[in-house]
Amino acid sequence: MSNNILEIKDYTLSFLINNKKVKAVDDLNIDIKEGELVALVGESGCGKSLTALSILSLLPSNSSIDCGKINFKNQNLLDLPIDELNNIRGNDISIVFQEPMSALNPLIKVGNQILQTLKSHNKNINNPVEIVKEMLKEVGLSDTNRIFKSYPHQLSGGMRQRVMIAMALINNPLLLIADEPTTALDVTIQAQVLNLIKGMSKKLNTAVLFISHDLALVKNLCDRVYVMYASMIVETSSVDNIINDAKHPYTKALLKSLPTIKQRGTKLHSINGIVPKLENRVENACPFAPRCDFAKQLCFDQKPCLEKVGDSYIRCHFHKEINQ
Repeated sequence: MSNNILEIKDYTLSFLINNKKVKAVDDLNIDIKEGELVALVGESGCGKSLTALSILSLLPSNSSIDCGKINFKNQNLLDLPIDELNNIRGNDISIVFQEPMSALNPLIKVGNQILQTLKSHNKNINNPVEIVKEMLKEVGLSDTNRIFKSYPHQLSGGMRQRVMIAMALINNPLLLIADEPTTALDVTIQAQVLNLIKGMSKKLNTAVLFISHDLALVKNLCDRVYVMYASMIVETSSVDNIINDAKHPYTKALLKSLPTIKQRGTKLHSINGIVPKLENRVENACPFAPRCDFAKQLCFDQKPCLEKVGDSYIRCHFHKEINQ
């Protein structure tokens, strides 16, 4: 029996685009222990949100799972019927989306939306309204009577995101998926939300999969990091190793793009090119090769394997030469 709360094993997800089958998530392996905070980092279009939707079995109808398992508490979620999945969603596994205005129902008061989530998994619970108000307090919202009776548009962006976190945590889930939860927030509120997620995780012993495009955000939040590029994990290690001693050219480039005080007044580094569209990806090659400063012909001819290097895993043909 594994001690991981979540294990994604050899998972590949494809889409049919213009009669061509293309991989949107390729040979994915991720594990998260109970109470652990793990980041999944990469640019838009790399497959991060599809990974989150895969865990909850909320994939688009034109997708197909080619292989792999998604084990939650040693049970493969891909094998479960819909009624069992519904018992897990919002109860054992919850998600916070990046834009609460589109995730919350604009026609229902926020208190009733949280109540629905609570009651859907706890039919005979006592004092449900008080439980919801207490959770609103836990996520840092005062004047809970007013907020309970408010519609989403009557709250600020930061307050709406806290409501979403309250809804996600109301049933004390074992796993919280936070999909870019601070994208639409200003820097001050962003920091508050990150501290809230970390604090609530520690308090409830909830594991967190934190999805982001920004390595700076995960620096003081997460224990481990998976770096994803164009459907594949290219590097994974502890957050300290990633921030201080990244091995993969893509991870190095992401870190180099972060603003620092020393760079004030100078042009920020940018990675040449963009993440290729699904239909334009070459299957038997390193996906980062066209944007990589260290690429050689082998990179365009052969896809690298994920190789263990010390406490890290690297997907790069020439990581030893690059990191000499």
